[in-house]
Amino acid sequence: MHNSGLLKEIADAVRLREGPIGVQAVLWSLRWAHPISTQEWARNCRLPIPVVAAIRGELVKRGLMEEGRCPRVTPKGEELLRNIFGASSSLNSQCPICEGQGLVIPGGLDCVLEQFREFCSRRPECDVRLDQSHGTPESGIRRALLAIEKGLILGRHVAFLGDDDLVSIAVALVMQAIGRNACPKIGGDTEGVESVGSVNPTLTLPKIGEGSSSVSLLVLDIDKRFIEYIRECASKAGTEIDLHIYDARNSLPEEIFGSCRTVFTDPPYTVNGITLFCCRAAQLLGKEGGDLMLSYADPAPDDLFQIEGNLNRQGWITVDLRPGFNRYEGSSIHAHQSNLRHLRPGAGVPHEKEMDLCYSSLYTGEIRRPGGRYTCALCETAIEVGPDREYETIADLKKNGCPECGGNTFRKYGETGPLGS
Repeated sequence: MHNSGLLKEIADAVRLREGPIGVQAVLWSLRWAHPISTQEWARNCRLPIPVVAAIRGELVKRGLMEEGRCPRVTPKGEELLRNIFGASSSLNSQCPICEGQGLVIPGGLDCVLEQFREFCSRRPECDVRLDQSHGTPESGIRRALLAIEKGLILGRHVAFLGDDDLVSIAVALVMQAIGRNACPKIGGDTEGVESVGSVNPTLTLPKIGEGSSSVSLLVLDIDKRFIEYIRECASKAGTEIDLHIYDARNSLPEEIFGSCRTVFTDPPYTVNGITLFCCRAAQLLGKEGGDLMLSYADPAPDDLFQIEGNLNRQGWITVDLRPGFNRYEGSSIHAHQSNLRHLRPGAGVPHEKEMDLCYSSLYTGEIRRPGGRYTCALCETAIEVGPDREYETIADLKKNGCPECGGNTFRKYGETGPLGS
């Protein structure tokens, strides 16, 4: 079969939205980077692990790759790569220090990193129903450092729209380390608060310029567990953060419209989730504008087309994009990484229609039915996962282990790559 025909056949078999050119990109990564695992291979391609695993399965079927955990090609596969790409050899041009992320944590912040690691080690478990996935401690410190380097922290009111990664704590720790009075308290007592939209009517945030050497931090999160844990961490760190339980599907209270100048958000990786969270960020920035640090994994092409269009209609302009900047302990489907995009409002404010957005379905499980059939990597026992099953999510199955052998590594039925423990 001609090479182009083979690429199309594989793309059709796995229903790859990128088509044959997507398969070619996956093969090029195999040729150029020599990945040592399916996860690293997916990270290099910026594709979800199950997609790369499915392509690998098709290559194995055709005798082009070997079975096993490491992506190794057969002699027949080597011939295919030579036919497509020639006899080119790989050259590693990635910076070995920053690993392509363009930023390193200075040695002077080692103590800060260790303290933040300790905080991160005690985080509440991820709730996959809310698309939560813990960012690595290093990632949280890097996000804080990049924002400080860009001038987005000092002298500003900073909001975190969702913060299961504890980036607010990372910012506070780094600011303390560079000798600033990072976090004076803003707002009143919020003990027992269930919704920011219905509490603390006297909430006020001082305007920029009133105490320009300080930073005010505001965290809005739907998960009460993280609100309480961030409060505990802030107390141990000797700083104060204004904390509110908030569901982005509810309107923001008027008191905090336009109150912030920097917003961090790592929203659900759905079209609705990204669109709505960016809308709320625009409301927090208001007419005076500011900066949005948006984290999200690479979506499918048609989803990305919708997201880009929605952000453009909201008035956002991308001023910086850092592919793979964020790393995660979870989020295995996205190869444990996401991109960091720095956005600013363009001319005018977001359209009034966009400002009124309110989606009932935000999270992946609400838009695409979760679950399916999984097999244990050890004993091959098949387990059905889903809302009406014993295990509602794959996270529940991993936590409890295989009912037959206790293993906690599983494969989605029909895929060759493990979904990991």
